[in-house]
Amino acid sequence: MAELWRTNRAWQSTLMVVRQQAVAVVEGVLREGVAGGEFSDEIDVPLTASALVGMVLVAALDWKSFQAERSLDDVHAALSRLLQGRVSGCR
Repeated sequence: MAELWRTNRAWQSTLMVVRQQAVAVVEGVLREGVAGGEFSDEIDVPLTASALVGMVLVAALDWKSFQAERSLDDVHAALSRLLQGRVSGCR
């Protein structure tokens, strides 16, 4: 993952393509959601897509490295709560 931000590295160009593809998928979903009224039209779609991809990527690396005992369903539920804005304790 760190290779994306390092210059003159063997994997950087390959990782940039993979990153662009992943972010493009999320951007498409966000744009459709904005157009359909599911998401606020105030969101910055490219930055939000990048942030979501980064969040999931880092969470996955952390899960596999430091919390491998957790199930995929548990990790999915935690990330879903975060995406739905249900982390503040206020409803």
